Amino acid sequence: MEFSAFDIGDVSQRPARANDAPIVAGWFAGHGDATRWGGPDIPNPLTAAWLESEIADGTYFVCVDSKDEVVAIYSLKRIDEEAIHLRRFAVAPILRGRGAGRAMITDIAGLARSKGAGWLSLWVYGSNKAAVRLYENAGFREIGTRVAAEDSSGFCLRMRLDL
Repeated sequence: MEFSAFDIGDVSQRPARANDAPIVAGWFAGHGDATRWGGPDIPNPLTAAWLESEIADGTYFVCVDSKDEVVAIYSLKRIDEEAIHLRRFAVAPILRGRGAGRAMITDIAGLARSKGAGWLSLWVYGSNKAAVRLYENAGFREIGTRVAAEDSSGFCLRMRLDL
């Protein structure tokens, strides 16, 4: 499935490129932060080279400001005819807590809806309270959990947003 660009105020979206990887990799202070973003398969340490190989699959997008500076990253994968899964969503540290994540989630949901999805899903670690709050405030609801020994909470929430 191909996704096209959209605008979020002064921020627009484009497919991620290899040269975005070092920027995004620098957003995570350590392995714990990187794992909360990307899950248990994130290498320790997270490297730009690893992220470049992930970006190469064509499912990653970045949000950029008017100067083409990367301010967020995410991946979208179609699960089935009804659902699209949001993976590895992160906002640049400088924009966290300023409403940018909520605006981006709203537009990502709109993009998923425009591609015929009836719902958007994601997984989030229980210890990532800010992300859980963001998703709940955007209208996501919990639909399941799994054991996550790699996270300090011990669990990961599956969440769903009906579109």
